[in-house]
Amino acid sequence: MDRFEAMRVFSRVVERRSFTLAAEDTGLPRSTVTDAVKQLEARLGVRLLQRTTRHVSPTLDGEAYYRRCLTILSDIEDAEGAFAGAKPKGLLRVDVHGKLARHFVLPGLPAFLAQYPDIQMYMSEGDRLVDLIRERNRLRAARWRPAGQRHDRAAGRASGRNYLRLAGIHRSLRFAEEY
Repeated sequence: MDRFEAMRVFSRVVERRSFTLAAEDTGLPRSTVTDAVKQLEARLGVRLLQRTTRHVSPTLDGEAYYRRCLTILSDIEDAEGAFAGAKPKGLLRVDVHGKLARHFVLPGLPAFLAQYPDIQMYMSEGDRLVDLIRERNRLRAARWRPAGQRHDRAAGRASGRNYLRLAGIHRSLRFAEEY
């Protein structure tokens, strides 16, 4: 397994917080995923993941390496995509309020998935507060109004773009700019 593939596997383990789920996502045997992370840790000389029987989470070094991996992998996809006319692909996690889901998201979902067939979508619905970073959600659709401002569509779009930019995923989700 080359370095870039090992970075992809490691990133998936961090995102899914599970070797088993990462193996399912990548189509690799669980033992291969485990070995790839062990080899990566040996090559770097640091422990990247804190493992328990029920939970996998990145160490401080692992979180820093994960963020660098995302940047590098995104740059590689951008470089390759510039020549291949690539469309967005990968897992998109979305948490959305019930009314927004029923009235706005679900009616447009078939057309969206038809336009972007390589997107795998994980959508949850609810009114609870969501920790976007810990739960690895990329978008959160909810009624939100900045203090002292009227909520309008432009403010919602701008805040969404700023979150994507701060989270470092704006390059891989260029299509989100349309929303």
